[in-house]
Amino acid sequence: MGGRRKGNQSELVDNLIPTMEQFRQLERTMNLANTKIKELHQDNIELRKTIDELKATSEQQCEILRQLINDAESKFIVETARQDRLIKNITESPERVRDAIHRPQPVEINMPTFSGERPSDHPKKFLKEINTYFTHKKIADEDKILVIENCLQGKAAKWFGMIKDALPNEETFKGLFLKHFFSENTQWEIFIKCTEAGKRPIRTNYQEHFHYWMSELRFLDSPKLNEDQAINLIAKHFPIAIQAYIQTTQERKFIDIWEKLGELENNDRSDRQNIKTGGSGWRRPNNDQIPIAQINNRQPNYLQPEKKAMIKTICIDDELIDGEVEGSLNQDESKNEYRETLETEDQ
Repeated sequence: MGGRRKGNQSELVDNLIPTMEQFRQLERTMNLANTKIKELHQDNIELRKTIDELKATSEQQCEILRQLINDAESKFIVETARQDRLIKNITESPERVRDAIHRPQPVEINMPTFSGERPSDHPKKFLKEINTYFTHKKIADEDKILVIENCLQGKAAKWFGMIKDALPNEETFKGLFLKHFFSENTQWEIFIKCTEAGKRPIRTNYQEHFHYWMSELRFLDSPKLNEDQAINLIAKHFPIAIQAYIQTTQERKFIDIWEKLGELENNDRSDRQNIKTGGSGWRRPNNDQIPIAQINNRQPNYLQPEKKAMIKTICIDDELIDGEVEGSLNQDESKNEYRETLETEDQ
């Protein structure tokens, strides 16, 4: 009996071993299945998210397309109405249609800029251009400071950033702007520089030189010069013969003298060329043409000046050396002397 029982137990143990192995294998299979299910669930979530995004994008694109279609229909309706009206006008009034076709278009101007660093920058010129821009564009008063800020660049923009909070209106800006970029001292420096330029007469580019200094002097307020005074001051920059012509001519307008300087410069260039090639540089004077004789600083008798310049050259402790004026300038004394000169001439 005992032996049979042991045999049964051994057989039972042998049967349980494969069953446990199968159970473990089944458990591993279930774990793999659960993992796969989780992965599929995550993929499903991401897929739904992608579908939702595509759906939203599609709806947005459909809305954009719908809006474009509506805009196109509106434009088509407007264009059709315009064409119908044009056809009607052609039928009813050809003259009105012709006037409409040839109606001038508004002039487009660019917004001026100012940096204070470019040679072409001038404070007063900028203020004039910005006023023209305001008028043309019909800028509201409350928006002018904003437009001015957009016009300023470089050094001027940095300066504006420091005083921006103290600008209630456009007029305040103009005052501070001129005080900083075109002060009275700056203007006097320009005037004195123009006066000193006459110490060494120029030999070429008469028109360009005359135009540059007329542009500089016409903006001055300290001292204030009229056109005739500015012309006489700039005349001192030229050789003696041209000075005599400018100071004695009856043509006292900028454009007249500017054009005449072009003729004189061309004549002078021809004279120099003739001298180099061995020809004669002398031409008989007539009513329309005055020759320039500058050889060895000699001046023909008929070019002797008949009157003194309106503005005398500002020089302190002057000495005449080889026909050229050399001296030192004192700015304060120069200002006082020039003011006395203007008062005497006005009287």
